[in-house]
Amino acid sequence: MTLYRLYIDESGDHTYNEIESYERRYLALLGCIIEEKHYINKFYPTLENLKRKHFNSHPDDPVILHRKEIIQNKGRFSILKEPQKREAFDRDLLQFLREMEYVIILIVMDKKAHLEKYRDLAFHPYNFSLAIMLERYFFFLKDCNARGDVMIEGRQKKEDEELKEAYRKIYSEGTKQVKDLEFQRVLTSKEIKIKNKTHNIAGLQICDILAYPLKKCFLIEKGLLEEISKDEFNYKIYKTVEDKFYSKDGKVEGYGKKIFP
Repeated sequence: MTLYRLYIDESGDHTYNEIESYERRYLALLGCIIEEKHYINKFYPTLENLKRKHFNSHPDDPVILHRKEIIQNKGRFSILKEPQKREAFDRDLLQFLREMEYVIILIVMDKKAHLEKYRDLAFHPYNFSLAIMLERYFFFLKDCNARGDVMIEGRQKKEDEELKEAYRKIYSEGTKQVKDLEFQRVLTSKEIKIKNKTHNIAGLQICDILAYPLKKCFLIEKGLLEEISKDEFNYKIYKTVEDKFYSKDGKVEGYGKKIFP
């Protein structure tokens, strides 16, 4: 049976604090579903070659791609201050995103609207978004007659423990849309895997790079943000991966892209 892994990263935060600002109002979970053999034989080594080419990454001291540091030319990405090297890296990154095989699920929560709608009954933003993500992962695995697990980037210890408990609850009790036995039939583990940046997880690094641009462009699509220039790199990333969003019966909205409430 084919095995997949769902890698997840976030853009935004999981609290209801200061939700009047755009940056704090919308929480996005970005998931990349990657088939195990493709990941081992193509996805991971190709990304390592890209890092070796542009940043002299070494197996004993690997470069970890992190969107904010790349944008700000910080640390080992300071070389990107040179326009020619920035252009070459951007070109190779877009080529990687275009050529690799993976499926994207983007879940966006409007925390302000959710809080206004549910008040004291409002759900935990991250945990509720995770449940919606896992429902779509279930549909994907079921459609492919496959199984898989889930990996997410670690945060703080308290948040990680809460996340583990939220995942266990979904696995053992199910959701309104997917029953517990259905989840257990396709998920290979009752535990979510949590890794930090130092583990050099290719899938998590790509999720980190994609989460903010895809959230921003999706919100523009929904009329919630102003248009951006087609020359902006966020837009170029979005257009590059546009055909990788999960779709069911030809429908992307609600499956590969979901905003709520």
